[in-house]
Amino acid sequence: MRSAEPAAEQPLEGATSRDRAVSAPRPAAPGDGRPAGRGRTLRAFVALTKPRIIELLLWTTVPTMILAADGWPGLWLTVATLVGGTAAAGSANAFNMYFD
Repeated sequence: MRSAEPAAEQPLEGATSRDRAVSAPRPAAPGDGRPAGRGRTLRAFVALTKPRIIELLLWTTVPTMILAADGWPGLWLTVATLVGGTAAAGSANAFNMYFD
């Protein structure tokens, strides 16, 4: 009678340690019933904000502010605009992900 274990968990003849590492079981995936750690939860919330898209927003904000001010805008105005824009875009992206 055959073993009830999946084939991936049985040692492979002639396999190197690298091959065995590739066929090792993977860590828990989101939604598999295991409780998530704080780090995983925080990364998931940050991923909801789509930080790569926000990065593009910030790269276009600063040159636009320089052109609008006809020179360098104030430091605090730039920081406040970037922080506020990040928060607004991140929350909008998170709501979008929730509703989708």
